[in-house]
Amino acid sequence: MFNFQRLGIILLMGIISALLWNTPVLYPFRIFVVFIHESSHALASILTGGKVLQLSVSPDESGFVRQIGGNSLLTASAGYIGSSVFGGLVLVFSEKKKNARYVFFILAVLVGFMTIAYVRNLFGITFGLLATAGFWFLYSRDFSFSSYFLDFIGVTSSLYAIYDLTDFLIFDARTDAVILSEITFIPATIWALLWSVISILVLFYSLRKTIFRSQ
Repeated sequence: MFNFQRLGIILLMGIISALLWNTPVLYPFRIFVVFIHESSHALASILTGGKVLQLSVSPDESGFVRQIGGNSLLTASAGYIGSSVFGGLVLVFSEKKKNARYVFFILAVLVGFMTIAYVRNLFGITFGLLATAGFWFLYSRDFSFSSYFLDFIGVTSSLYAIYDLTDFLIFDARTDAVILSEITFIPATIWALLWSVISILVLFYSLRKTIFRSQ
């Protein structure tokens, strides 16, 4: 069954997040997707044989992962791809309201673990623990808005590569695309556009799965 209502809600969330992305209203969401972005770098490093020394998330929405070893190409690429995949999974698994609590439980465990194990700066630790507490609270209660809140997290995480593309193209920021261009000698613009395309494809696939399956 095609769920027009869910499609409309998710598209509306995408429009709202795009319009308000650089406003204080969405600041907590921006920090959260940075946290997921940096966590994706850390996990990629670990999975390719590296060791994570520190994960940092700052109030200015920057972040970094200090590591030893691992595959530098895969680790550098993992930030935006990981954010997109994370967002897509949240959208798929939160399609039914009864699943929302379990998703919050998983988020509380994951964010809590990454914070305790790897985050070393005060702001990052504070945000990570507050996010963990918030997810645990939402897990422990049955709120009617829970699935919509997860949808918004999924949408913003999925589109993060596109949002951040403007920082590179307009503000000439030193993003992962620049770092990868230094490693591979492939222009940073190519990497930025590639990640944006991947983000759109992941979001499209997630929407296709959830909209046709929702009842």
